[in-house]
Amino acid sequence: MFKENQTTTDSKTVIGASVNVEGDFKGQGDVIVEGKLKGSLETEHDVTIGAQAEVEANINANNVHIAGKVIGDIITNGHIKLMQSAQVNGNITASTIAIESGAVFNGQCTTRGSETKINSSTEADSE
Repeated sequence: MFKENQTTTDSKTVIGASVNVEGDFKGQGDVIVEGKLKGSLETEHDVTIGAQAEVEANINANNVHIAGKVIGDIITNGHIKLMQSAQVNGNITASTIAIESGAVFNGQCTTRGSETKINSSTEADSE
């Protein structure tokens, strides 16, 4: 089934529309949520939240694309994109952020570039 030296880092996990997940979800590959998730979601790769998905969780991933409903804080190493149908209630930390017209976002937004500059100037001011 698997060849020697074959890696599974390109694997995708799909939480289907009829699936309810509760708890801490941790993975290494891409995660696609079409159903309901409550708890936390962490992966080294990308997360996609489908238009009908309902997520009540903190999310930590490389990149995040949201078309559904999310309640919780989101931290990315890369970018986050809120599609037109997205509804997000929580704080966002990312390198880059894109919000389409029609998306709903309630929370604070921090880009990693400005976060680093603020920390640097704060340290310099305290000397």
